[in-house]
Amino acid sequence: MRSISLLAFFFALCESAAIDSFRYTGVGASGSYQMITRADPGVWPNCNIPQDQKCGTTLSSVNAPLAPFDDEQSVVFRGPMNIYRLAVYQPQTGGAWTSVSYWDPNVSPQNLVFLNNMGGGASGTWSICQGASQSYSSGNYSTTTSKPNAEPFKTFIPPGKEVNIMTSTQCSTNQPCAGFSRGTAYHGWGGSKMFAIQYNMPQSTDSNNNIPAIWALNAQVLRSAQYGCNCRGMGGSGGCGELDLVEVIISQDLSQAYSEIYSMKGATGTGADYFARPYTTSRTLLVTFDAGTDTITLQHVASFDWSNSISAPQMSSYATGKVDRSVPFGTSYFTTSSSPTSNIPTSKSPTSNVPTSTVPTKSPTSSIPTSKSSTANTMSTTNVQQTSSTDVVPTMLQETGKNTSSTGSSATLSSSLFLIMFLAYLMM
Repeated sequence: MRSISLLAFFFALCESAAIDSFRYTGVGASGSYQMITRADPGVWPNCNIPQDQKCGTTLSSVNAPLAPFDDEQSVVFRGPMNIYRLAVYQPQTGGAWTSVSYWDPNVSPQNLVFLNNMGGGASGTWSICQGASQSYSSGNYSTTTSKPNAEPFKTFIPPGKEVNIMTSTQCSTNQPCAGFSRGTAYHGWGGSKMFAIQYNMPQSTDSNNNIPAIWALNAQVLRSAQYGCNCRGMGGSGGCGELDLVEVIISQDLSQAYSEIYSMKGATGTGADYFARPYTTSRTLLVTFDAGTDTITLQHVASFDWSNSISAPQMSSYATGKVDRSVPFGTSYFTTSSSPTSNIPTSKSPTSNVPTSTVPTKSPTSSIPTSKSSTANTMSTTNVQQTSSTDVVPTMLQETGKNTSSTGSSATLSSSLFLIMFLAYLMM
């Protein structure tokens, strides 16, 4: 009976679960990564220059809560996706958090610029060694313009197209940006911040581009080359880091989306648990980077007040309130790389495919207001959910060097748990 009970327990652990909220704890790292300081363009038609000129680096040390995610961040969106509203909040004196950036289709972007990686035409630059830099996105997210926010932005991002947001402050001598910059270069949001995103991810008839995603990147990555010489690193060999917020993965169930974090500290994520992909109904995602608690919290909320200010108690509920699951971002359980990556992750590769048909834009469940007002948020202020038995085995596997969560694959997690289950059974 004891053996049967234990087997049943481990089988239960193998099942994945839909979640609405997730928290990374102990995010901050004490370590270093290779900051890009040089990226020469080369001379057409060949990139025959030494590596230290093509992708020159210097060691950058960090030691702080959230590090390196306390660096300036940008958020990237890949279609098919509708974006209905965006806001960024940051703490002010007194504890309240104030809206520092905002956009919806009814207003001009406020301290927010839409960019893409199509430099070399109307804006930005292109070179034989570095490829395309950042450029100003057109209103349909498919081409570029010569000025920032020159066209009204639509809600729908076509399948396979990518766009990212930055503040409206350009890198300059008076306001320099960290690391190497080229082309169209802007500052991101540093320190503690909260991104509020109302979105959905409609089905696409283009089977090659039906993997929508939202992720946060260190702004340095975009200012040098998102898919080339940059400080990001990959997986457990991560450098200045990446946080996948809601990502549909082509090798997994396309109705499910996963989260993963990686930096020079290591990598972890939601594992077999997932966010249900919102095909038609819009959802509001809050992503809180809180230096005070050294946590990053992702939560889908039923209602949200898009006002100019959020009180300190309400922000505390976002940063410390109950979540469906929390995972400690422990020390690295991968071999750490000391060099920047030039490889393109397969799940983030830009595509040159043109959609064969247009996916109709879906309407959100409620109309978009002309001003930033909505129903009051109803999130509770209960304590953080304690680690449950379902978190113990994945954490143990991570600490022993097994990558159970970097792919977000329920199959990977299930096979690892099955191995532990089998060994436990043999020892009885």
